[in-house]
Amino acid sequence: MNKLLPGIIFLLFYTSVIAQDVTELRAALYAAGFEQVLIFPMRSTSEGSVYMTGVEHRGINNPAEAVRLANSISQELGFNQNKFVLLYKGQALFESTIEHQSIRTANQNKFVLLYKGQSTSEHQSIRTADFSDTDAMDLFRKFSVSKYRFNVVIDPDIQIRFGYFENPIQSKIGVLIGSDIILARGLSLFAGLMIPIQNDLDSESNQLKLGPTFFEYFTPLAKNHYTQLSVGLFHNNRYGLDFEYRFFPYDGRLSLGFRYAKTGLYYFPNKSIFFDPITDDLIVGNIEFLLPKERVSISLDFGQFLENDRGIRFSVFKQYKNIEVGFFSTATVLGNTSGFNFTIPLVPGKLIRSKSIELRTNDSFRWEYTYSNEGAIGREFNATRTIKNNLRRFNSNLFDKY
Repeated sequence: MNKLLPGIIFLLFYTSVIAQDVTELRAALYAAGFEQVLIFPMRSTSEGSVYMTGVEHRGINNPAEAVRLANSISQELGFNQNKFVLLYKGQALFESTIEHQSIRTANQNKFVLLYKGQSTSEHQSIRTADFSDTDAMDLFRKFSVSKYRFNVVIDPDIQIRFGYFENPIQSKIGVLIGSDIILARGLSLFAGLMIPIQNDLDSESNQLKLGPTFFEYFTPLAKNHYTQLSVGLFHNNRYGLDFEYRFFPYDGRLSLGFRYAKTGLYYFPNKSIFFDPITDDLIVGNIEFLLPKERVSISLDFGQFLENDRGIRFSVFKQYKNIEVGFFSTATVLGNTSGFNFTIPLVPGKLIRSKSIELRTNDSFRWEYTYSNEGAIGREFNATRTIKNNLRRFNSNLFDKY
């Protein structure tokens, strides 16, 4: 018994040190804006312990940047072997590992990181792999809605129409103050308040009013298969039900999707709210193909758009580190048109961050201009939150191309 006592004391001491280190890492990641920080020891090697770390960052619109930030913080604290599981609303998407092997270069203080054994560039290279059922269960057991901050987001709402002789630039500008409240894993309530600034585009009042407010449930059905269901008041003055399915291989080039929505219009005359009947069916299929070397996605939407408009929409998107630029052309029974859109990060990002609350600008701002001023030619709605747009940046073929 006396011989076992020193070993037991050492084991308890070693365990307490590891627990303290993990607590320090969790606190550092949380301070950097991560939420739902879930850390599990996986196995021990001659170089130390390997950890699986589930991370979610709602203020960074590029998942590769989120992984690199988490890895940088982990390395600073001595956690050199990590598997990062990217989370979205607490749902595990896929596992990412940053492989690092130092080799001597002309600069003795510089390291070139290897990807699949090949030198890529002097920045971190990210590999992805499916998370196992056991890994997923570990994450699910540790999930808690209390690990999210109360997130208040500021988002500009800008609509512009050009071309009328008497009023060449018509605009509707406001600021949306919203919060995405996580209610359960994958389930959230987005509640918004719209602050109008000016409007000479339509007849809606310039009074403070309810903004987009809806329940949303996102879940992976199986490997590479995702669905999202939303119910409530949406963007673009639409309300009702919105369902989306997507086949998205994180390391593939081809993705497929389907969207069905049953909606009506709502708007705010003076000091009131008015609802049109829910009679508008949106039924749209999508095929998208990625050219990873060029960071270009080619997308085709086809089916029935809003207001029973049937036809096709062809789009090309160019991905940059935190920016996306797109061009599109549409041909439907209501006519032909073309235009462009872009997605940019909003500055300054974080305004206030504490342990329980965060005030920030939205992670990105998406705006679209259509050449045709009249008619809803090939129109959809709620485009900032579709899983087609959200998942596009999660393709691992892009991670080392920026």
